[in-house]
Amino acid sequence: DELFSTDLWTGDGSNSRAINNGIDLATDGGLAWIKTRNTGLVHGLFDTVRGKGSSFAYRLKSDDQGVQTELADGVSSFNSNGFTLGNSTLVNGVTYDYVGWTFKKHPKFFDIVSYTGDTNIQKVLSHSLGSDPGMVIIKSTNTAGTSWWTWHTSFGANTSDVGKQVALDSIKTIRDTGTIYSGSAFDWTSPNGAYEQGSYLQGTSSSNITVGYEANQNGWEYVAYLFAHNDGDGGFGPNSDQDIIKCGSVSYNGGATVNLGWEPQWVLVKPSTREGNWILNDDKRGMPASGRGPRLDADNGNQELANAGVVNPNPYGFTVPSGIYDPADLIYVAIRG
Repeated sequence: DELFSTDLWTGDGSNSRAINNGIDLATDGGLAWIKTRNTGLVHGLFDTVRGKGSSFAYRLKSDDQGVQTELADGVSSFNSNGFTLGNSTLVNGVTYDYVGWTFKKHPKFFDIVSYTGDTNIQKVLSHSLGSDPGMVIIKSTNTAGTSWWTWHTSFGANTSDVGKQVALDSIKTIRDTGTIYSGSAFDWTSPNGAYEQGSYLQGTSSSNITVGYEANQNGWEYVAYLFAHNDGDGGFGPNSDQDIIKCGSVSYNGGATVNLGWEPQWVLVKPSTREGNWILNDDKRGMPASGRGPRLDADNGNQELANAGVVNPNPYGFTVPSGIYDPADLIYVAIRG
C-alpha cells in the first residue's frame, strides 16, 4: 500500500487538485503516470528524478518519441502522500476522467536512474533496487525521435554482441542484436532507412545496469525506469518473506495461465513474438474474474476501450482469455493486490 497506487478521478479544473494516495514521493521519490480515460489524449509520465521546471514537473509521453517538456498546469508538486495537479486538460480538465498509477522508489520494487551519454561503448550505472531488474525502460529526454527502449528478463541476458529488446511506444516484436532492420535505430516506428541493431542494455546486476553506445550518445540525457522481479526473495510482508512484483512470460495458444502465488492489482501485458499493444490492466478500472474489462494501451493515446482488457485475476495469478491473440509469447509485469 505504501509503494504503489492506482487512483481514479474526474477533473475539476482547479489549480491545486491533490491526489492523496499514501505514497511518499517527497521523501523517497517515484513516478506518477497519468492518462485520460474518456477521451484520446497522450500519456503523461512525471517523476521526481527529472523533477520540475520553473513551476511544474517535466513530462514524457509513453506513446511518443519526443523530448521532455514542462507541462504547464500539470503536476505542481510531489508530496508526502501523493501529488498535486494544476488544471491542464491532460491531468485535471473539467469533465475528463483520469487514471493515475504511482510507483514509489523502493528496493526490490522500483527505481529511477538518470544519466548523460558520453559515447563510450559501455556505461555502467548504479541503481538502488538491491536485486536484478525484471524490466528496464530507457528514454532520451532531450533528443526527439527516440523510442522507449525496453529490456525484459524473459529475453535473457544481453551483451554487446547478443541481446533482445522491444520498445514501449511500439507494437513491434523483439529486435535482435546484430540483425539488420529497416527504419531508425532510435525511433522504432520509423519506416525509412536501415541499421544493424545493437544492445541498448548490455548487462544487469543487483547494483548496476550497463548501457551500450546506442543508449549512450554524447550529450544526450536519459532516464531509465527499473522494475524489480521478486522470485521468492521480495522480502515484503509481516514476515519479510513475500513477493509483490513479478516480470515474466507465458505462451499463449488459445489462452494462457500465469501462476504468481498471489492476486495482482496491476498487470502490463504485451505479445513479444508478434506485433501487439502494451495493454494496461488494473483493478480500480476493472479486471473481472471472467470476461473482459476496460483497456488502455501504453503505446498510444486512445481513450479507454470497454470490454477489451486481457487479464482475468484469481487468488493465485491471472489468466488471459481465449480468442484475443494468435499463438505468441506474452511478456508481463504484475504488481500484487
